[in-house]
Amino acid sequence: MVRLNGIRFEQGYAQRLPYSDGEFDRVLSSMMLHHLDADAKTAAAAEVFRVLRPGGRLHLVDMGGDMTAHDGLAAQVVKHSPHAAGNLGGAIPRLLHTAGFGCTEVATQRHRFVGRLTYYRATRPA
Repeated sequence: MVRLNGIRFEQGYAQRLPYSDGEFDRVLSSMMLHHLDADAKTAAAAEVFRVLRPGGRLHLVDMGGDMTAHDGLAAQVVKHSPHAAGNLGGAIPRLLHTAGFGCTEVATQRHRFVGRLTYYRATRPA
């Protein structure tokens, strides 16, 4: 068993994180963003930017990218959900850039259940 020191996992509302400015080196968001409406997404991105130290990174995976009908049955539902559809195309990189991040789409993969999953790495400039 590998034991790691200095790592902690916390929970909170993404649009009002109860942490100090620049408190974290990394933030992880896994399959959460598609549950938020547009205003909450904007607030959440700003909050993540706020709590990251300069040079800190956001690692985000969610439904996103260029999802099509060929990505499975769930893709049809996702495309008609206002929250999830707000992740499609270039919406996530635009959201992160607007918050101040430099953003890179690292990988995208078709997933039988949710359609298309995309992993983004965003960095708060130093």
